[in-house]
Amino acid sequence: DFDQHPFAFLGAVDDYGPEDYRRRGNRLRASDWWQMCVEQPGLSWQYEASSPRINQLPNHLAPAYAAADPYDLAIGHLTLIGQRLPPSPVVPLPEAENPV
Repeated sequence: DFDQHPFAFLGAVDDYGPEDYRRRGNRLRASDWWQMCVEQPGLSWQYEASSPRINQLPNHLAPAYAAADPYDLAIGHLTLIGQRLPPSPVVPLPEAENPV
């Protein structure tokens, strides 16, 4: 089924559980992964995704994905490479004048 319908898991509604996550994926899409990565401070990210396979999306999507960007849903492979940024130099603040 995976070879013929790689995105069928996006159509599952209530019966998608932990065993399905293990077998088919956690249903996080490329944009979800990207957002989680860029929220990590002190890292720079490179992003490479496969070409979206729109024609392999299921005809009926689960409600959570019905309004999603089909190009985001149809990315099957994603590579994210994080690199730690060098620490920013600490610039001392100028001393405040004592008004007294």
